[in-house]
Amino acid sequence: YFSFLSEQLFNHGDRNFPDLFMQAYLAGDNVLYQKNVSETKNFDFDWITTFESYFPSIDKITRNPRSFIKYESEITDIERAKKINAESVRHLASHSQFVREIDKDNNVTPSKILTIHSDTDFDTYENRFLATLIQRMFLFVKSRLDIIRANVESFQKDHFSINSKFGICEDEVDLRIDLTVKRDLDNKSINEKNQQLLARVENLAMLIDGLKGSQFMKTMKKSRPVHPPIMKTNVILKNPDFKNAYTLWLFMDKYNTLGYDVDVKEKDLEFDTNFKQYLDELVLINYCTVLANQLKREKKYNEAEYKEYIKKRKKIIRRNLEMVENPDVIDVEDNSINEYFLDKYKKIFNKNLQELEKKGEVRHDEAVKRSIRQATDVVNALFDSIFKIEEETDYFKRLVTKENLDKDYELKKNQLKYAKIIREVKHVDLNKAVRNEKRLMKELQKMNNKFIKAKMEKAQKSKKPVEVAELEVEIKELKKENAEYKKTLAQLEDIDNVTKDEANQLKAAKDAIINEAKEELKAFEAELKKKEQIERSNLKNDLKKEVKTREQNLARKEKAERLRAERDQKALDEEHEKVMAKLNKQKEALQAKLDKKMEAERAKEEKIALAEVIKKEKAQARNLQKERERIAKQKVKQYEEQQKLQTEVDEMQNKLKNDKKSK
Repeated sequence: YFSFLSEQLFNHGDRNFPDLFMQAYLAGDNVLYQKNVSETKNFDFDWITTFESYFPSIDKITRNPRSFIKYESEITDIERAKKINAESVRHLASHSQFVREIDKDNNVTPSKILTIHSDTDFDTYENRFLATLIQRMFLFVKSRLDIIRANVESFQKDHFSINSKFGICEDEVDLRIDLTVKRDLDNKSINEKNQQLLARVENLAMLIDGLKGSQFMKTMKKSRPVHPPIMKTNVILKNPDFKNAYTLWLFMDKYNTLGYDVDVKEKDLEFDTNFKQYLDELVLINYCTVLANQLKREKKYNEAEYKEYIKKRKKIIRRNLEMVENPDVIDVEDNSINEYFLDKYKKIFNKNLQELEKKGEVRHDEAVKRSIRQATDVVNALFDSIFKIEEETDYFKRLVTKENLDKDYELKKNQLKYAKIIREVKHVDLNKAVRNEKRLMKELQKMNNKFIKAKMEKAQKSKKPVEVAELEVEIKELKKENAEYKKTLAQLEDIDNVTKDEANQLKAAKDAIINEAKEELKAFEAELKKKEQIERSNLKNDLKKEVKTREQNLARKEKAERLRAERDQKALDEEHEKVMAKLNKQKEALQAKLDKKMEAERAKEEKIALAEVIKKEKAQARNLQKERERIAKQKVKQYEEQQKLQTEVDEMQNKLKNDKKSK
């Protein structure tokens, strides 16, 4: 193809345009680039070392897990009771209905008694923590193993580009050609390091698969997983193996990426004279191909509609918050709220709280409120930056540009949708906070009642008037607190009622909006039906006209085709007769040859058959002769045996005669 284009463009007699183009192209700003680059990926393997170092501790715990004895009490018939203790005796003493009889010696015979069953239970918090950790380890290693398998192979690239700017025929041309060819490295030993890394990860995955299929994980199969923040129990803080497990949990929280370095080797490739000439011709071919096709299809391109849109400027939100940044790495887990980031945000929150308290301008409660408000502002700013809920109205821009009702309507509709979603989520959070506050209020009320009861008993027992007066003051204060708690609870109940009323109002408003939308849809459907009927009538008329024109065209075509077919049929008939005559002559000649050949073959076959018959007759004659000879020999043998028997008979007769004579 390239040779054909070169022949048409460069070896043609008329070289006006190629010469003109080359002058303009070579006079422009041309940059040629050609480079060979090899890339070798070096993955970060610190996490593998960390897992391998902490794995023995986790394996040790799973082989000998912690447990506790769970006691279950049950009232059974005395005949079926196997084991009792002091608790059984105390229970029987307080439940006399289970006593059957008491004899003269005060021996008690019960009908039923409390028995205690003990069972080993592994459902401790530490074991649940470890089971959850093993599940996380399995997913952690599996995801990284898939990524390393997909990126373990290094490669080399040949990169070529042309960047040219020149003017021709009052046009400014900016032409770019960019070509990248990617292939395996010539040196295969470079990938050995990554293959060793892959083997380590596969081995680690196999070990964790063993943990996941262990008896410990089967025992903990129905246990609930733990969620951050992790409770720092004495076992987790002081046991070395559990301490290593907790450290590994924190490591996985902050190591949610997989980074790697790339060793790059590159060299520039030179351009010789012939190659440059080929590239100049390539530029001319590209320019001519694109421009000629655009001119050829100019009418079609002009009929296409433009798509109009506005690119909005980006909003920048400035907050004094620490951010954890890991550029150019692969995000593996989405640890949106985990132990690591929770700890980070706690530090930020405490830092802001301490700064507000150090200033001395506000009390502790106010400082806490401001810190919570700042955190809420960050979340609200996040929602606003993503969903554009509180977008500022540019009145000057509205005066200059025309109002686009459809666009503004869709924008406000989306803003309302996201504002409603955020309000519903916050509403759920508010209900949760109200329920939590009510629970704490009720617990405090119970504790206050206990304190009041204890202090009243103490006041009744006390004989010192001063102490009684102090206790009465304390009791009054506690009763005041209880009254305040009741008021607060009533207010919280009002909030609950308000939220319920709001929900009902929202439901009614939603139903009204749905009904309005249904009515609008009905009106819109009626309009659509009218438009559809008009369009259908127009389409029918257009179709009738088109059908008539097509029928006329088809009639003309059929007539022309019929005449052409008749003319072609005559020519075909004449040609067919000639060919058939020629074929008949050839057939007769071939038939004669075939008959001669068949006669010769038939004679040959008859000779062969006759020879076979003669051969068979000779064989039969030989067999008959042999049979006659065998029969003759048999007869001779029989005759000889008869003669022998006759002589023996004669001898016996002579012997008998002699014996008679001698007697």
